[in-house]
Amino acid sequence: MKVVRYSVLAVLALAACLDNEQDENSAAQATTFIALDRDFVGFETWQSFDLGETIVEGLPYGRRVLYVSAMPPAGASEFPIGTKLVKVFEDPELPRDQWDIYAMVKRGGGFNGNGAVNWEWFELVRDSAGQPSAEWRGTEPPAGRNYRCLLTTNASPDCNACHAASRSNDFVNSAPLQLH
Repeated sequence: MKVVRYSVLAVLALAACLDNEQDENSAAQATTFIALDRDFVGFETWQSFDLGETIVEGLPYGRRVLYVSAMPPAGASEFPIGTKLVKVFEDPELPRDQWDIYAMVKRGGGFNGNGAVNWEWFELVRDSAGQPSAEWRGTEPPAGRNYRCLLTTNASPDCNACHAASRSNDFVNSAPLQLH
């Protein structure tokens, strides 16, 4: 009978440990968000802002549209973890499935600590059904990749370099998304 009691106690103790681990994991998830392809599906239904036409070296590059998964609360000094921003360059010379699509996601957890802290960069592409997926992601684009317009100028192709100028706005450059 003592063996059964000790076995029951051991199972209860193990269950209590597992509950604590789940609570700790839930708290960690609240401070970190890792975006997956499915998190960008339907981004064109999010709140949007027309940022106007971009001209690069005298040539039209296309209308820019910014999509925001959720606006930060009034008076916020930073964007919440999980915020997704998607910018589409609607190039009139290209079919829709070849438009440039870039995103930044507030990942949190100290990600990108040497750049736009807590933000992860993405280039998205559309599949044959028009659904977005990540072409690349991380703290910086792979060699030779970034906004096409930046690669034709002398600007740094590193997302962090441009967004550092907006440190006081949680690294978000877009005028419609000014905090405070």
